[in-house]
Amino acid sequence: MSLPPYDPDASGLPPVPISEVTARDLIDRYGISKQTLYTRISSIGVSGTKRGKQVWFDDSDVYRLDAAHYFLTRGY
Repeated sequence: MSLPPYDPDASGLPPVPISEVTARDLIDRYGISKQTLYTRISSIGVSGTKRGKQVWFDDSDVYRLDAAHYFLTRGY
């Protein structure tokens, strides 16, 4: 079974941020726990960039996480 095309406009999420975001920003964006976020990150191969004590995610990482969130909330 293949997934239908991801439609960012139908996801109900705000637009993908232009600047990098932290894991805390993503937890708030999706309304999920830290453990759930890191499970999704490892499952889809997003790594982010570690600077100091924080990991930062660019727009392509957020887009992939948005798509995963979209499909997971629809039962795929």
